Amino acid sequence: MPEQKQRLMKFVNKYLQFAEHTANPLLGRLSTFIQHEGGGASYQRVDGKVMEMDYKEISDTLVINRSEIPTLSLEVLCGKINEIAQRVAKVKFQFFIGKIDEVVEETGNSLNMGGKPFAPEHYFQMLEG
Repeated sequence: MPEQKQRLMKFVNKYLQFAEHTANPLLGRLSTFIQHEGGGASYQRVDGKVMEMDYKEISDTLVINRSEIPTLSLEVLCGKINEIAQRVAKVKFQFFIGKIDEVVEETGNSLNMGGKPFAPEHYFQMLEG
């Protein structure tokens, strides 16, 4: 039984990763690195500044009742995982947008367009800083 449980967990994790990228395709385009140890990390920017960051925990729960097990189909299991993926993708995307906003504000590359639609001249204004 432990081997079956391990295989099931491997499938769930792989399918969850796929489902997250389906839920928010932008997340699938970002390169990521999963680190299972430590409480944070640091990196050095091009300008030489060392940035510290704390890891953010993102979790959810997959519930399979014992009564469901005898008749649990792959379709039902994938449906449960898709629901989790929607929630996880939402949290990851909100974190991503928040981090972009933080960095843009810090570097001075933000631009208040006063409610106007984004246009090419706004892009060039951001590049000028």
